[in-house]
Amino acid sequence: MHELATFLNSGMVSRPWLGVKPIELVDLAALERGMMTHPPEAWLGLAVLLSALSACAGDGSPDPDGADAAGVGVGANDAGTRDSTTRPSDDASAPATDAARSDATRSDAAQSDAANDDAQRPPAEVPAADASTAPSGPGSWSRGVAIPTARTELAVALLDGKVYVAGGYGGLTAFEAYDPTTDTWEPRKPLPMGREHPSLAALDGLVYLTGGNASDTYAYDPKLDAWSPRKPLLYARYAAAAVALNGALYLLGGTGPNAAVVQRYDPAADTWTARASLSMVRDHLAAVALHGKLYALGGRAGAGSVYDSIEIYDPAQDRFEPGPAMQEGRSGFGAAVVEGRLYVAGGEVLVPPFSVRDTVEVFDPATRLWSFKAKLPMPLHGTGAVGVGPRVYLFGGATMAASATVRAGGVNILTP
Repeated sequence: MHELATFLNSGMVSRPWLGVKPIELVDLAALERGMMTHPPEAWLGLAVLLSALSACAGDGSPDPDGADAAGVGVGANDAGTRDSTTRPSDDASAPATDAARSDATRSDAAQSDAANDDAQRPPAEVPAADASTAPSGPGSWSRGVAIPTARTELAVALLDGKVYVAGGYGGLTAFEAYDPTTDTWEPRKPLPMGREHPSLAALDGLVYLTGGNASDTYAYDPKLDAWSPRKPLLYARYAAAAVALNGALYLLGGTGPNAAVVQRYDPAADTWTARASLSMVRDHLAAVALHGKLYALGGRAGAGSVYDSIEIYDPAQDRFEPGPAMQEGRSGFGAAVVEGRLYVAGGEVLVPPFSVRDTVEVFDPATRLWSFKAKLPMPLHGTGAVGVGPRVYLFGGATMAASATVRAGGVNILTP
């Protein structure tokens, strides 16, 4: 309890309307960054405490609509669903005008201040219902052999036909490889240090691990079953996304210093360089490479926000442009490319009503349309996804919003 009280009283500004000093509410990203050094029981206690405090706000009566229900502005469509099953390309879907980000284009410093003012308090446990009424679509889901180490907030990468799974809530060191052709797992050399919300990508026969509230970078050689250190990031990252493209590694989004800045790694020179910035801070985003460009998808800026927008990065021009928005806002979800199409699955919505998505969308770059596919067998967030052949593989995850309750390391396979 002393550890929890110390954290609550460190660096926090009083909230006049709450009438309590020095306790102050912090956004979920701040909570998550502390999880690696604070036991889960403490965080459960913190969530319960904040929930109780919120009920005492104002006149002392609970707000039936949820305190600060407006939060960091999101429209009804972002917490629920859009009216149609497809969405055409439209410049109006640019990140600067997305309904989910009225405050998200502020500077990092202003964003941090706004998070303290507007952050929505997550409850200790939230039912795993999806607030969306979106329809299901074509396709079917099957199950693979579960990950030996159950995990959520993990990272995955595909290299030479095998899927590598790293990290997870609690700072896991377990590192495992999955063979989709045989539906089997094998343990690999553990990570050099425990990571949660890390980033993983494969490039030139190696698997690169970085981020996870750290700047350290390591390369894994599957032939030697060994890790070796590489140049650290310019800026530490947490809940970012790593993507390999054209012989380089790109790290997009996440939280940390200069959070909107993209970092590019050159393996030949073993150097990181700063590249263009996203239009806003996006943590818990997903990213993929498609037709020579990088797609930064969804995400959020702490609790109280969720994005349906996407930004498309052109490495040759070193700039972003808006792309056609997804039909639903989502963060902490899986994304993968299969046969030239982009799939997104699951995700967390920390906007009232808090929920976890079971919906799946596919983007066709030829038509620039999004459409729904078969829903997941259950709502999931904190997952990782890869495309193998004609299928999408979704690994791990949790079923409860604002919680790391793990669904036993499930492997869910979509056949479109």
